[in-house]
Amino acid sequence: MLLSAANDGVKPAQVLVVLAALMVSDVSQAGLPKTFVAERQGSITLLSDLDSTTRRSLVQRFGDFMVSWRATLRRVVGKPGQPRPVQVALFESAADYARHARHDAPERTEHGGYYDGRRRRVVTHYRDNPLGVILHELSHAALGDAMADAAHTRLTRAGWPVWLEEGLAEYASTYVHAKGASGFGAPHAARLATVVDAIGRRPARGPSLEMLLNAPIGRFGGATMATYYAHAWALTHLLMTTPTLALKLPRYLERVRTGANSRDAFVSEYGDLAALQRTFEGHIIALANRPQAARRWFAPGPRRVHEQLHDWTRHARGEWRADASGGIEGRTRGSYDYLTRAVGPLHDFTLDIELQRRGDGTPGIVLGYHGTEGYPYHTLIGFGRRGVTVRSASSENQLGVLGATPGDILDGKRWVPIRLRIRDGVLIAWQGRRHLVTVTLPRRAVSLVGVYLHGGSAAFRRVEVTPASARSAQAQRPTRPARAVMR
Repeated sequence: MLLSAANDGVKPAQVLVVLAALMVSDVSQAGLPKTFVAERQGSITLLSDLDSTTRRSLVQRFGDFMVSWRATLRRVVGKPGQPRPVQVALFESAADYARHARHDAPERTEHGGYYDGRRRRVVTHYRDNPLGVILHELSHAALGDAMADAAHTRLTRAGWPVWLEEGLAEYASTYVHAKGASGFGAPHAARLATVVDAIGRRPARGPSLEMLLNAPIGRFGGATMATYYAHAWALTHLLMTTPTLALKLPRYLERVRTGANSRDAFVSEYGDLAALQRTFEGHIIALANRPQAARRWFAPGPRRVHEQLHDWTRHARGEWRADASGGIEGRTRGSYDYLTRAVGPLHDFTLDIELQRRGDGTPGIVLGYHGTEGYPYHTLIGFGRRGVTVRSASSENQLGVLGATPGDILDGKRWVPIRLRIRDGVLIAWQGRRHLVTVTLPRRAVSLVGVYLHGGSAAFRRVEVTPASARSAQAQRPTRPARAVMR
């Protein structure tokens, strides 16, 4: 997130960018722990005390991202400024980050990170942040360079399109780098779910385009942060992925750069806002209803487990690491500790997973939704020694029982396969062919899946989310005729 000097009183609960009026070319490790090791890839220097395998994997992704994002920005900005080196100071945990921030940026101690313009340095932490958060911050640095305004002084100007700054950063955060599938434009599952929830409510909960276009930076913090971020991403996605609209974006930005008001410049390029509002909502509904492929994690394959963990959110109380079995092992001494990621949003899908208890405590599966209000985790399926229990969650400490089956199905020695089938708010759970429980969920849709531990340790592997559209495609796929066997 961007925060201008003129709005320093705003303290959003997420990642912040600290802007400096004076930029310097300091690319040293000044102010960072002496244990930090430097890894370089292109214009990126990663400074961290993470293990060498993780450091090298991350700096490769950051370097690839910056090359691709700068190329994309050329089409948006026109003639970009000169790219400059950027540092990423990456602490292992939120606690380590907070200790550093208390001295370097005291007002940012409780946030997920910040961008220090004086040093051209993103400061953040690894364990609790999915990779997209760091890509979001790097994209801000690249946009500042592209617009020859690395100090982001443009944000102090009334009528500047903050929505586009944050929308582009969120658009960039879903960067995919894989063989044959690199690039931008993948739906941001969490933001998409929020916008779907907002426009589906009556009255609508999110900002209209009219409200979004001239929204001050304060709207992107506090209670309105999630909805404004989500709508900024959604509008940017519409403009960047619709060819006829994408052609107008550089002209719009040039109008604003030369003094026009964000809203007036937008209307000059894109026309009637009411008509575009309908196009906007249709675009979001189409994205939400698109066919989706099955997703698999933590199983043998070309992507190593520690690389797959980059895209998940790990909570600070516990430890999650790659396991010799090809899965992940979690250990926690606290209360509920989660490992989650965004999907969908989905109404009809199966979730398959294998679990193994390795100590005391209760492992489980978590389902949630990124709505405009309410606790994001709505259902916990726990596999305890007394049985399987499905609980609804309205807050971290407010849980209610939806259904239960007695008996411990985890013996601590073998991997136990679990299948969940969720369809329009009804969940059915199986252990192999054995039916465990059927319950009605607090919400009909799911945009977040994950695993959790309530004390102790356990391992998880072969996590697979298969939407109904993927099952249909598999069923319709032609099969190869059987070969004749010569005897």
